[in-house]
Amino acid sequence: MTLTNSKFQYYNVSASFFYGFLIVLPALALYEIMGIFLYFCRPVHVRNGIDVLINRWFFAWGPTGNLVIGSALTVFISGLVVKYRRTLAGGLKSTFFGIMLLESMAWATLFLLFSTFTIPKMLASPSQGNFIELLYLSIGAGIYEEFLFRFILVSGLFYLSHRIFRETKFRSALVAVVLSGLIFSVFHYLGYFGDVFRWRSFIYRFFSGIFLSVLFLKRGFGITAYTHIFYDIILVSLPVILS
Repeated sequence: MTLTNSKFQYYNVSASFFYGFLIVLPALALYEIMGIFLYFCRPVHVRNGIDVLINRWFFAWGPTGNLVIGSALTVFISGLVVKYRRTLAGGLKSTFFGIMLLESMAWATLFLLFSTFTIPKMLASPSQGNFIELLYLSIGAGIYEEFLFRFILVSGLFYLSHRIFRETKFRSALVAVVLSGLIFSVFHYLGYFGDVFRWRSFIYRFFSGIFLSVLFLKRGFGITAYTHIFYDIILVSLPVILS
């Protein structure tokens, strides 16, 4: 395989629906394992807000809630494997996973440099709390916020505009990106634990949501989720490193 073909194959794989979810599975497993160890035998279990919003419907099943969640994930992943079995059988270069992580780190670094010249805090506010717990919440934010605001919301808005209202792909993408960015920003000010509304932070989060939405449309769910994760981890780690 030539270098050009290898690059082309990597671009297709890293932006694909199936492999995007596949590379996020290690982060999801780490998030759940950290949650078990951090809150074992503790009455209060802190989780990412979107995580709670998504899983609250499963918790209604009572003690069998975890079983329901695990079964749903198993069925979902198994369905993906069956649907994309030919693609999976074609082989996935082991180096692609590492390259995808490096690409995500690069996007997160650019994100951080951009935020340095605007508002230092963008997606997270890790000003206090246990360092390991903040790392745990950073992973959860990257997975669940991107799943809701990018994978579900952006995809849904694009489909609605393009398929139902018959708009062009460009206009549909524009509508999906702008509306999802707006909703993403507004969400951070809702609820008991929401931030105090300020126009500067609102506008900044709005453009942050636009950036992540464009990244999702161009590079897929996996790279977007890891970009969010790495960005939040950098924000959490900087005070520790500087001190």
